Amino acid sequence: MIQIIKDSKKEIFTGIHATLSQGDYYTIEGTPLSKIPISWTENEPDNEDNRESCITLNGDGHDTEAQVLKDVFATIPGKDIMFGMPAVFQDVALIGFYDWGERGDWRTIHGQTLSEAGFSKFNAGEPNGAHVGEFCGSIHRSGLLNDLLCDTPCVFICEKSPDDPPVCRIDGPAITRNTQCQN
Repeated sequence: MIQIIKDSKKEIFTGIHATLSQGDYYTIEGTPLSKIPISWTENEPDNEDNRESCITLNGDGHDTEAQVLKDVFATIPGKDIMFGMPAVFQDVALIGFYDWGERGDWRTIHGQTLSEAGFSKFNAGEPNGAHVGEFCGSIHRSGLLNDLLCDTPCVFICEKSPDDPPVCRIDGPAITRNTQCQN
């Protein structure tokens, strides 16, 4: 699995999530992601030209993508993911699927059902709608899916095309505490 990660040309970025509609990226305060007053690393995902999206898991019969994300979680202790947040938020990351109709119809950001996308394995007892409004999809450290309130301050995992220029470079700028590059 580590070799898959090493051979991959994809990069994984984490940050604060508040994507409430397909293709619209905003903070929970309503600021467009591209206008956040911080210095973005060159090619860091800001959804410029609507070319970036939260990751969607596609099945290959071996759950490879879920295992890769589980391995990424294993490299980052929960206390380093969300400083000062309850432990429950340190064990999940929002990814690209939602209950768009709010009736248990879980779909990827591409409009596919989870079954059509090829990965629909939820944690035991999930999705449970434990709180009114749990319409956003997340992945747990276990590599299984979970439902979550869409306004939960939580990390998210995005993906970009391997054809896009890399951001995580040894010769590049130092990685800040709020940006994690996994190679």
